[in-house]
Amino acid sequence: MSQPDNILSIEECFSIIRRWQKDGPTEEERDGFVTKASDLLTDSDAVNEFLARVSEAANLAKAIESVFAQNEGLLLLWFLSPLVPEWDALWDRFRSCVRYSCDIALNTMSILQRFDAVYLAQVETIQTEQDRQNAIAALEPFIAELETTDISDELSRQFLDLKRDIEYFGQKYSVFSEKNAIIPLTSDIEALDAQITAAQNAIGVLGGGALLRVRNHPLRVPKVITDRIHLGPWAGCKIF
Repeated sequence: MSQPDNILSIEECFSIIRRWQKDGPTEEERDGFVTKASDLLTDSDAVNEFLARVSEAANLAKAIESVFAQNEGLLLLWFLSPLVPEWDALWDRFRSCVRYSCDIALNTMSILQRFDAVYLAQVETIQTEQDRQNAIAALEPFIAELETTDISDELSRQFLDLKRDIEYFGQKYSVFSEKNAIIPLTSDIEALDAQITAAQNAIGVLGGGALLRVRNHPLRVPKVITDRIHLGPWAGCKIF
């Protein structure tokens, strides 16, 4: 996949916008930023990679849901019904984590969609320096909102806590075949956490990079992104 070098983080974008408001960018600096951001946002491979990560996370969530159901059946089959309520509680926590991840995605999508509307109204009509300053002022709050609503660390902690508790649950009894089912489940949860984190980071790169494209003749791309990744494969996942 082709990508620009030195992709800027949301924090770096925020710092640059502050400086631009005060001093304005140099022509060389502005052209360099615009080129890198435009390359990323117009690169269909970058968008497709994000979509692939969301799809993989959704499929993995469904697979883990299936393992939870299988393990509950095994507990009942082996007359270990006293452990079923505890297992169901872990299952409910997993579903809660998935719902939480969907809430994060929907909130981020809402920010990007509102960003898109402002981008269309403000940036594409830039003709003067004052227009550019107005556009920057209108777009800056979205950077701050993305920063203040970033709760991906909390989501990751919930997944890792769940993984730890499932491992502990597996140590409570010594049925060999059941242990073989617990081990891959904890590995899958860890992988799901990594996939969701990667997808969330991709949203930040795509959304934050767009803010660098404030210039006299910008190309409008964010709506293509928000249209294509709205819910996506998560919409078909019946576990939340």
